[in-house]
Amino acid sequence: MRKQKFKKNILNKNPKLLKFKKAFSLIEISIVLMIIGILVVGVTQSSRIVGLSRLTVAKQLTQSSPVSSIRGLIGWFDSVSEKSFNTEDPDEGYRVMMWKDINPQEVLKNNLVAADLDTSPVYRYNCINLLPCVEFNGARFLNNTINFSSATQASVFAVFRANSLLPSTQSIIASRGERGPDNMSFVYGINSSPVDKIYYSTSAGDQINSFSSDKVTPQREYLSYFIDDGYIVHHFLNDQFSTSTSSVTGTKNLGLFTVGAWDDGSYTQELFNGSISELIIFNRALKIEERKEVEKYLTKKWKIKMFDPANCGAGCLYANFCPLNLIGSSNNFVAPGNGSANCDQNGYSGSVSYSCQNGTGTPSATCGCAGGYTVDGNYCKKSCSVVGVDGGTNVVSVIVGSGNLPCTGTGYGGTVGYTCTADGTFTLMNNCALLTP
Repeated sequence: MRKQKFKKNILNKNPKLLKFKKAFSLIEISIVLMIIGILVVGVTQSSRIVGLSRLTVAKQLTQSSPVSSIRGLIGWFDSVSEKSFNTEDPDEGYRVMMWKDINPQEVLKNNLVAADLDTSPVYRYNCINLLPCVEFNGARFLNNTINFSSATQASVFAVFRANSLLPSTQSIIASRGERGPDNMSFVYGINSSPVDKIYYSTSAGDQINSFSSDKVTPQREYLSYFIDDGYIVHHFLNDQFSTSTSSVTGTKNLGLFTVGAWDDGSYTQELFNGSISELIIFNRALKIEERKEVEKYLTKKWKIKMFDPANCGAGCLYANFCPLNLIGSSNNFVAPGNGSANCDQNGYSGSVSYSCQNGTGTPSATCGCAGGYTVDGNYCKKSCSVVGVDGGTNVVSVIVGSGNLPCTGTGYGGTVGYTCTADGTFTLMNNCALLTP
């Protein structure tokens, strides 16, 4: 008590000491605030430097990418290139009225354009792994400008992140116009039924609904792509297990498409709520070595890992699994040992035994064709039974399309023309000629 009274008396008798104490406290606070400010600025600048460094490397990777030399490129949309937007250095929040095609193979660029300012997506400087992206918020979309017509094959690569998942389809890219067999439409996006997965669908000919095998979660970066060779679709999604779906997928309308939504001709729906950093579109199915080159470029640029059972590690669910490569089965990889794979894809039936040893999967046979399908090359295709040929022919069934059949019956000669439609209807265009003795 005496010490406290003494201290108080000293301060009361010496008001300069009291002022000094107050001033000293303010100086201390100022110094602390200044240090905090310096630290904040330092962290901000460090983050900015890291971002600029990554952006520089990403630009270099884009320029040296194998994408530019792969045949069939009809659209390449990248968020880091200086040629991607109407300005070389967009600010945060810049409204993207045009996302430019950086495809060097075409003189006419397949640019993506917004209908108006309200529906234009937004440029984000720091997005997927400290690199830029174009943000679609569930109300924005872009349409392409060059019609490269339709194709029976397609390969599409997308680097994206979903902000949220909706109880409906969110289209990353979709054909414009109504969906139906006559319109040859396709859609690639996220589907919530029965669970949120990457979804690819075509409506031409035999409709196909193909899904990735693992669930998509919001606020996670994904590298996803599909390879559709006209008969089989292969999905690839990050480090998750990939799946394939077999079908006669028919022709795809790659000429007119929308990014971030589906424009059915009257209004837009299936709007995507998320960000896209890169989108690459080919009008053919890439070969294995080609798609691996594109995958290698994208994983290095965006720091996203892809599934590889060879590098899975001892504790991985798919360690030592073997690629099966059995057309007609959804089993891409199988466990070590012996087993049986179901021929469960559209147009196929039965099952095939296999052996998986030292990373090599060996099927004992090929999948059989289901009723209404006929083998053509390596695939089972929709077919028609041959009927009504005078004198007969040595062909029992034909695949969808048109052609000619030999007349092999005794006393008959020549060939007969025919058409075979997807519903299994066989129609003769003419009949065999009766030979005179």
